[in-house]
Amino acid sequence: MPVYLNENQESLTVRYISSLSTGKPTTPWRHASIRDPLNAETANRCAYCDSFVKAVAFEHVEHINPKGKFPELVVEWSNLTIACPKCNEYKGDYHSEQAPLLNPYVDDPCEHLMFAGPLIFSRPADDRGQVTVVKLKLSRMELVESRSRRLTHIQSLVENWARANTDEIKATLRDFVIDDFQSGEYRETVRAYLEQVGFFP
Repeated sequence: MPVYLNENQESLTVRYISSLSTGKPTTPWRHASIRDPLNAETANRCAYCDSFVKAVAFEHVEHINPKGKFPELVVEWSNLTIACPKCNEYKGDYHSEQAPLLNPYVDDPCEHLMFAGPLIFSRPADDRGQVTVVKLKLSRMELVESRSRRLTHIQSLVENWARANTDEIKATLRDFVIDDFQSGEYRETVRAYLEQVGFFP
């Protein structure tokens, strides 16, 4: 939790809840001292679809439990993350105790989702995986196209690694691929590809 929020969380929450009756609610989550640490925490990626956000849009501060239903959590640090506008819009104020969306900070997506090329599917009979894929539209066309471009890029790096003719060059290229994988978008999609082609032992 950033120092600003640690020092002001209670007063910001009280002020927000009080402002709801005025029809002009405050927006404390937009403060740079909250937004900037969230961007750092998520590496400027959407916590749901794993896209780099700032390259194409303004990021949204996302309330995992929607502020409309949980106003007392409006600036609770564990309830805040970064989402792209599309995921934020599709999620809306969705909340369900019976079929909750995957929590990007708590749940391992691989336990609920399958990554097949540029597509994402829920695991069979996994209600949470299914509602997450369907509600957030994780296989929407623009995401599929963006993941396809990412896979084409990583495939070219792997091709260079596979064709390297000395151990030294191969090791250097391997480090480069790993670095690209760890810092880039769509990590689970890329991880599934790298595992499939035998890049990871």
